[in-house]
Amino acid sequence: MPEERRFLDASNQNEPVTLWLVFAESAQPLAGYSVVYSEQERAFGLVTPGTVEPVLLGFYGGFVETLNSM
Repeated sequence: MPEERRFLDASNQNEPVTLWLVFAESAQPLAGYSVVYSEQERAFGLVTPGTVEPVLLGFYGGFVETLNSM
């Protein structure tokens, strides 16, 4: 089930953004790559673990395009 979470935005000097976590590569949430959705951007993005909080790498458009970017 999607869950709203906070992430750091790598393209915006690590400013926090709130996004929907929709898919996690690992059974342990946010241990590997994750796919998020932004209602504002209307796009899916890729997240990777960070030192403090997970970091948004960028938006890739659709869900399948984002999965292919992993």
